[in-house]
Amino acid sequence: MLSLAVPVPVFAQGTEEEGLYEIRSVALEGNDHIGSSDLHAQIVTRETPGFFNKFLYGLYDRLGRKNEYFDFTVFSEDVQRLRRYYIDRGFHDVQVDTSLTFLPDKNVVDILFLINEGYQSTVDTIIFKGIIDVPEFVHEDMQSSPRISIHDPFNRGLVDEEVLRVRRILFDAGYPNVHFLRDSSSATYFTSTRNYSVTISYDIGKRYIWGDIAVKNELDSVRDDITPDIVLNQLDYKYGDFYSHASRLSSEQNLNRVGVFDQARIAVDVPPNSDPSILVASTITVRPKDKHELAPELVFSDENNAFNLGAGIGYSNRNFLGGARTFSTRLRFRTQTINEFPNYFGVATDAVSNIDLTFEMLQPYIFTNKIKGSWTFSLIRDKQKPYRQDIIRNKFGFTDRFADYTNGLLEWTLERVSLDRNP
Repeated sequence: MLSLAVPVPVFAQGTEEEGLYEIRSVALEGNDHIGSSDLHAQIVTRETPGFFNKFLYGLYDRLGRKNEYFDFTVFSEDVQRLRRYYIDRGFHDVQVDTSLTFLPDKNVVDILFLINEGYQSTVDTIIFKGIIDVPEFVHEDMQSSPRISIHDPFNRGLVDEEVLRVRRILFDAGYPNVHFLRDSSSATYFTSTRNYSVTISYDIGKRYIWGDIAVKNELDSVRDDITPDIVLNQLDYKYGDFYSHASRLSSEQNLNRVGVFDQARIAVDVPPNSDPSILVASTITVRPKDKHELAPELVFSDENNAFNLGAGIGYSNRNFLGGARTFSTRLRFRTQTINEFPNYFGVATDAVSNIDLTFEMLQPYIFTNKIKGSWTFSLIRDKQKPYRQDIIRNKFGFTDRFADYTNGLLEWTLERVSLDRNP
C-alpha cells in the first residue's frame, strides 16, 4: 500500500534542485522486534541534513552532507530491502507499507514505513551432513556455544556464522581441506509449521597430520646464532601431531612475541584430497632483529607537579648466550633541581634526583613455551629533600600462559634499602 497525503506529481529524476522534493523525515512504525537503528541502516533514503552540515558541504564537499531529494526508484528498492531483511530474520509474512506526505509549498516530503512484522519463525531442526568418522571432541565442540540452535528464532546471518564456526572446528581437528557444500545446504520454510529446517553440508576430506618442519632465516649470513631449536621451541605443534589451524596461528604469535624476531610467518603445504599423502609440511620464515642495540634517551616528565629533566642510555643483546634470551641494561638519571649541579645527591642539600642502573634477563622458554622467566637486578640512588636512599633490588618472575587470554604471574622480590636523613 502506498498512500499519499497530498496527491502531487513526484519528480524521480533530474539534476536541478528545482522541482525535487527534499526529504524532511524518514520514520518507522510497527517494528517491535527489530530496532529502528538496524532498519535505518538498510535504507538508502536519508533525511536531508541540517543547516550546519549543509554549510560545511558548501565549503568543501568532504565536509558535511548535501541535500537529500526523494527518488522513487531508490525508495521502492528500500521497501524491498526492508522486506528481505525481515525475511532473513524469520519474518516470512512481513508486510512493508508506506506513507508519503508531500508539502508543495515547502517542497519537502515526509516518509513513513509502516511495518506489520507478523509471526517470527523458529528453527525446528538443524541437520549437519558429511561430518562422519570424526573424533568425539569434534561433536562436543559443535554442541558447545552454537550460534543458532533448535527453537531459536530463525536468522540467516546466524546460520552463516554457524557454518563458519563448525568449519573452524574441523580446521583445528585435522581437516584443512574441509569445504562447505552450498548446493547441498538449505534453509527450508514449511508452510504447515511456519518454521524452518536448516541443513548444513560439508565435504571434510581426509584427516591430516603435521609433517616436515623447515626453518628459513632471512638473515642467515649475519645472524648464524639463530639456530633452528630457538624456533622449534616456540611451536605449539610437532611432527606427527594432527593438523590444527589454531596451533599454526598460536605458533606464529609465540615467535613474534619472543623478542628476537622482527617478523615470523608460517606457510603450510596441504596436499589435495586426491594425493595419498596426509602430511602437511610447514616452512617457518624468520627475520631476526639486530643482535645488539644501543639506545640513548632524553627524559622529560611532570612528576609531583615539578618538571623533571634527565638522560639515559640502554643496551640490549638479543639471543644472549643462545636460547632466545634477551639481556638488557639501562642507566637513567633525572632531576628536578638542575641548579644543584654538580651536587645532585648530597644528603644535606635540597636536591631532588634519581639515578637507576638496571640489568634484566628474559628467558622465553622454561620447560615449555608457555612458561617464561625474568630476572631483574637494580641499583638505585634516590634523593629527596628530607632524605637520600640507596636501594638494591633483586626480582625473579615467572609467567605461565594458562589459556589464550589468561596468564598467571609469580614474582619474588628481595630489596635492601639504606636511608640517610637530611639534617
